[in-house]
Amino acid sequence: MNIGIAQIIQESNTFSPFKTQLKEFYHQYYYLGKDIYSGFKNTKLELNGMLDVLNDNNMKHIPLLATHGSCSGPLTRECFNSILNDLKKLILDAPMLNGLLLALHGSLSIEDEPDGESEILEFLQKIVSCNIPIGVSLDLHGHITERMIKQNVFYVGYKTYPHIDMYETGKKTANLLVSTLKKEIHPKMTLSKLPLIISPVIGSTDEGPMKTIYDTFINLENNHDILDVSCFMVQPWLDYNDLGFATLVCSNNNQDKAKIITDSICDQVWNIRNKLIPNLIPLDDSIKSGLSRNGTTVISDCGDAPSGGSAGDNPTVLKKLLDLGLDKSDKNIYLTLVDPRAAKAASNSGVGKDLELRLGHYFSINDGKPLKIKAKVKTITDGSFTIKHGLEGVEMQFGLTALIMIGSISIAVRSYGGLEWDVGQYTSVGLDLKDASIVFVKSPSHFREAYDYYADQILIADTPGATRCNIQKVEYKNMNHPIFPLNNI
Repeated sequence: MNIGIAQIIQESNTFSPFKTQLKEFYHQYYYLGKDIYSGFKNTKLELNGMLDVLNDNNMKHIPLLATHGSCSGPLTRECFNSILNDLKKLILDAPMLNGLLLALHGSLSIEDEPDGESEILEFLQKIVSCNIPIGVSLDLHGHITERMIKQNVFYVGYKTYPHIDMYETGKKTANLLVSTLKKEIHPKMTLSKLPLIISPVIGSTDEGPMKTIYDTFINLENNHDILDVSCFMVQPWLDYNDLGFATLVCSNNNQDKAKIITDSICDQVWNIRNKLIPNLIPLDDSIKSGLSRNGTTVISDCGDAPSGGSAGDNPTVLKKLLDLGLDKSDKNIYLTLVDPRAAKAASNSGVGKDLELRLGHYFSINDGKPLKIKAKVKTITDGSFTIKHGLEGVEMQFGLTALIMIGSISIAVRSYGGLEWDVGQYTSVGLDLKDASIVFVKSPSHFREAYDYYADQILIADTPGATRCNIQKVEYKNMNHPIFPLNNI
């Protein structure tokens, strides 16, 4: 049997200052055909799990297309159509497919269409027919819609946040497809939703209120009736009217039992909704706490997280540090900013040189003005390093990067935003986290796996930006109401 394999992943953020262009996918990776094999050689992602299962079952895999765009604004229609046209050409040139395995996110949107995943699936079903089974892996922050429930399409979501089970999710998706092709099972999807948005900083499956929920529903799966249970806490920075928490059950043609489970899980989550409002710390207080302790304090600047769609160029933290006079402190403080103009200016100036810069709000020009600073250039790099925690083996490319210092404040100024999940963003420019009193990370949660080792304490600051984690302060305009926690229901 011939099984096509493809990946189109992008998490959209309608509050982002960008529209996502095709170049953003190429900047991460854009593999066609057999280039997928070499591109994923050293990773443990969904496609690796899918390929391993197909190999174990002696099924022929047809590598089609694999690409990952940075989390940003919705895709331009031109970008989206270009990707689908490439995929169509590869499918038409391939042997007739008996099944498809897809790695999607669940929250991809287009400038003129909120539901990108449904568009992808409808496009594919027109090419390969609605009769062949399609197995889809999804991120647990997927925006699940009724439109996504389609004949011969089933979904398997991640079970961990921070995400460490991409490989296992791919394996499970492929195993279910293999069983479907062998006519051992008949997957059917059942969906229930809640008018609820969960801040990423309170959504950990390792601890806190959502751990109990995830521990409970995983035990509901069996090998006969209930094939998979997945919960989706949704990407909260989508200003769409049908946004909300979702539970999807993949059953073996037993939708009555599946509906009991989806409704039960939603009831459990709704009953703990008041525990799902995070206790974020004012920025001033988080800084004071870090300075008052020995060891390293890691502070999440969660409102400006590129992993959620922010530009990573908001200098709110730096301005606060300078206002407090901490550039003259004997405490080392590390942070990052995306500003290609400043990175280039530092590079042109040269290592060891002093220079004056305008720094920050390079992209998010409607949110504030750049800071005028004086700094010393310490290091210039190409911004590349290999992630060692969470997405082991994935190469990061931040572009031209300059480490500049304003007294005791070290700033890694990059040309591109990207995942701030790994300590490599600091070690690659010559910084040792153990030398710092405070380390800022533009990430709501994923940074924990890598930074826990170095941190004497971790704090989540209530900072502004396109990924503001205080959901009650997010300026939604199209949201259906009532919805919790925007409304007290």
